[in-house]
Amino acid sequence: MVDPLSEVIALLRPRAVFTKGISGAGRWGVRYADFGHPSFAVVIEGACLLAVDGQPPLTLEAGDFVLLPKTPGFTMTGFEPVVPTLIDPNLAMAATEEVRHGQQDGPPDLRMLGGYFLFDGEDSGLLVSLLPAQVHVRG
Repeated sequence: MVDPLSEVIALLRPRAVFTKGISGAGRWGVRYADFGHPSFAVVIEGACLLAVDGQPPLTLEAGDFVLLPKTPGFTMTGFEPVVPTLIDPNLAMAATEEVRHGQQDGPPDLRMLGGYFLFDGEDSGLLVSLLPAQVHVRG
């Protein structure tokens, strides 16, 4: 039996547009403005905090997957207090190599894969409107 989320995602027919490796170490934090396109992240190792506008904050850990169907503004940080760096999501798409936040040398505290995609399914706007603002699947 297929779960309902998988069925909705299959109907949306996602097409990856952009992906990149993301890592962070030490004190780091980023604030992305509202993007509007669907985006995702999967944590490869480590953990971080994710605070999506209008949603309760989440701790993301290795194996976790998060889907933001409309990608409102959000803040992602390590676990030390920090003023996040503002990032324009449209300019961030220019990076083709892994993006490193915080301490630039030494091993990362977090490694993840993130990106955005488009939905090619018919009536994708209607289906997206039925999804929650953030979908968090624990690994």
